[in-house]
Amino acid sequence: MSNIQLYNVIKEIVKATVDESKPVAFCFGTVESASPLKIRLNQKLLLPSSFLIVSEACRDIETKMVIDGVTKNVKVLKRLKKGEKVLMIRFDSGQKYYVVERVD
Repeated sequence: MSNIQLYNVIKEIVKATVDESKPVAFCFGTVESASPLKIRLNQKLLLPSSFLIVSEACRDIETKMVIDGVTKNVKVLKRLKKGEKVLMIRFDSGQKYYVVERVD
């Protein structure tokens, strides 16, 4: 086997391995339950909170804000609600999903 043939065989093996593992993919889901958080990916797959990593854009956060010259602790309510649609990134072969943002 020549070096070029060996290179092409290795290249095909690596490509097939990466394609099969599907390392990262974008997907959409619908919030089925807010507490505990559960997101439905499709008719058969309901993701429990243990599979989800939720961005700050989709959860309540506490922060400091200056209001009228005074620094105050403020709670910003952004928690997901039942029925909302979300954009997610699937990774770790579908064992984890990063909830990016709400979508219309």
